[in-house]
Amino acid sequence: MAYITSENYEKIIYNGGAEHRLKIWFNEVELEDADLYCEKLTVSSRVLSSGSSKVFTLDNFVSKELTLILHNIPLDSIVDQVKISLGTLVGEEYEYVPLGVFNIQDRPTTDKDKITIKLRDNSVKFDFGYNAQPLIETNGGTATKMQILQDICNQAGVVCNITEFLGANDTVGVYDNTIKGRTYVSYICEQAGAIATINRDGELIFIYLADLVTRRIPLSIVEKYSIGQQYKISRVVYEDALRKFEAGDEANDTLYINSGNPYISRQEQIDGIYNLVNGFTIDSLTTGKILGNPSIDPYDIIEIYDDYTEEETIIARTLANNSLIYNGVLINTFATEISIEARKENVNITGEATFKKWAKTEIDNINAEVEITVGKVEGNTQQINSLKVNLDGISNYLESAGGTNLLRNPIGMFNNDYWNGDGAEPYTDTYIQNKTGQRSCWLLNNGNHSQTVQVKNGKYTFTMMFEKLITLSTVILKINDKEYELQENTHITFEVTDNHITVEFVGDVDKCAYLMNLMLNEGTIAQVYSNNANETISDTVMIGKGIQIRATGKNTELDAQADGIRIKNINTGDTTTEFTDKGTITNDLTAHKATIAKVLIADTGSQTLFTRL
Repeated sequence: MAYITSENYEKIIYNGGAEHRLKIWFNEVELEDADLYCEKLTVSSRVLSSGSSKVFTLDNFVSKELTLILHNIPLDSIVDQVKISLGTLVGEEYEYVPLGVFNIQDRPTTDKDKITIKLRDNSVKFDFGYNAQPLIETNGGTATKMQILQDICNQAGVVCNITEFLGANDTVGVYDNTIKGRTYVSYICEQAGAIATINRDGELIFIYLADLVTRRIPLSIVEKYSIGQQYKISRVVYEDALRKFEAGDEANDTLYINSGNPYISRQEQIDGIYNLVNGFTIDSLTTGKILGNPSIDPYDIIEIYDDYTEEETIIARTLANNSLIYNGVLINTFATEISIEARKENVNITGEATFKKWAKTEIDNINAEVEITVGKVEGNTQQINSLKVNLDGISNYLESAGGTNLLRNPIGMFNNDYWNGDGAEPYTDTYIQNKTGQRSCWLLNNGNHSQTVQVKNGKYTFTMMFEKLITLSTVILKINDKEYELQENTHITFEVTDNHITVEFVGDVDKCAYLMNLMLNEGTIAQVYSNNANETISDTVMIGKGIQIRATGKNTELDAQADGIRIKNINTGDTTTEFTDKGTITNDLTAHKATIAKVLIADTGSQTLFTRL
């Protein structure tokens, strides 16, 4: 990745008497004679995250950071984007090395006539919640990793200078708008066996360990140095509790792949990463001051060699994790400290749980329990399918939990519960399920269909999908007696002043319209359709006013209401058995022994016994 300079550049920059010149542009407008205004420029170029961890990983999308201290500059002239170059006099001309394209972080601080500006490269543009759902759904439920990467870059407004990578054409279907674009880029890059970074032109690129450029620094210009533990990759491991993919051996050090990476799914990916990183070797190294070289990039390999010996023996070899200071002269310091990760394998490694559509595994070695969970979350609505294995056996659940919908039974899953009038009936077919993503809707008839909910005063939003089936029919929507026009995607915001909301539909012809995905929420922003907070729906269980339980492949359901429990035939709707406070009614009863009105009836072999107790 190293910036290419002329043949004489490094000779001059390391001779101890080089002359330098600074150039700064604010939104393409150059600050003339920048050196006159600049007190100090500090550049931090890192390969490891800034936290306490010094573990080397591939999912490190780290920002280059700059601090500029300027004098007597009007604040209104300091605007994005910022470009900075450092020139070195080579012969009779200055040879300029661009430091990069940067963005102002926070508001510049002032101290009398001194202004301090904090800058970061274009990696900060990826710090937004990226939602791949539109891309994935537009493409029929999947998208390639390359498509996702390009989509992230487009939304970030950053050029994607990447045309191919390992797994680029693999298709995926996970998405979550609470995870930052930066994290997604790290995931994609990691599974490709590369590291994401921003180049000096502000573009996203992938760095491969096998392609790094070596930059040699003579020991004679190094103030002091300290060499630590050597890090050499001989093994790559991905583990998410139930699955463990590994390649290589334990002769040296292990590179661990993020267990939360949703784009790792098979052994071949780990084999591919291993082939790209196997044998990569660096030393932990810290130095004192070194004559600075702005053309060095953090993913260059630094070799410090002993120039006092004829053989020029290599003292240390490491990544250029460094700081550069310019205040008329250029000074580098290097600090690449690689810790060997003390990660225990096969213990409680948990994948990320925040995917809007996810799959993860968890293991509990203390209680001998393993849980596999897949799920989908939209707004405050969630669908979760979980399989749990422990010493007691296997259990699973499928859940669709309610959200922020103020309407009860909004799409007729609980027959006509909570609705008044006879103007609509629950309806479902494949068309409705595909169009709405839900299991049913309301089929509006000739009549009235309404519901009233008690609310606090304030602003509310009502949304729904609407489709008229009979062109000449009249369909009316009223909210608190005010009529609204129904459209294919109806969106209404209104204010409540009397602590209630009545939603009412009126049709003049039977089977005249579909009323779909009725959603009433507090506030002025429409929310994604969800159930009422008190309603839960799964493939076999529905909880609303009562509880309904169905079994796959059976034609009966259990309906538990406040007045009793009933067994119903799903096909006919007939009640076959009911248990109420008045007793039990059933079509057929089989019992080997029974007591009725103090008369004992019992089967005794080939005879039936009748006796009064």
